[in-house]
Amino acid sequence: LNNFRYSNATTPDLWYYLGNQKGIPVATIMSSWTKEQEFQVVSASRNGDKLTLTQIRHLSSGKLTSDQEKVIWSIPMKLRIGHETITVLFERKKQVVDLPKNAGWVHLNADSTGFYACQYDKGMTDTLASALQKGDKHLTELDKVCLVCDSLAVAELVVPGATENLLNLIVSFKNEKSYPVWYTLLNAA
Repeated sequence: LNNFRYSNATTPDLWYYLGNQKGIPVATIMSSWTKEQEFQVVSASRNGDKLTLTQIRHLSSGKLTSDQEKVIWSIPMKLRIGHETITVLFERKKQVVDLPKNAGWVHLNADSTGFYACQYDKGMTDTLASALQKGDKHLTELDKVCLVCDSLAVAELVVPGATENLLNLIVSFKNEKSYPVWYTLLNAA
């Protein structure tokens, strides 16, 4: 603030000073978030201890131009893997993340801190549904609400398999006691 005490700061100035403190590429990350106008979906599939993330772009109009299809977002992600939380900067169309050995379920948007929807493959959805049925305490209320909202958003985009995944998740909440989770479930119907 002192550098611009008697003048105006520009957007690049803001990004520079915000990122300079921790060495985070804020300008690169914010460029896609402030200049693009579509719905960002992160698709995930898992093979053992390898998590493959893919960026899928959606416009509400349904049609992307060839230029829009080429844009890659910088997506800061907070993953919850059982009792652990890790951060990932997702900067490619497709990226592989190494998971801890024998990792159980993976939630791609821990505490619902990111502005993107998550699409899980069937195996990942089944693992999350099992954790929900067992009442795994590491899945927070925000995680549960996020899972429902993301699954609904992806199903509304008519992604193959998304409706089945949504229904599998909904069934897994039969023992849920949280009002915010039930409110979200009832409004998702």
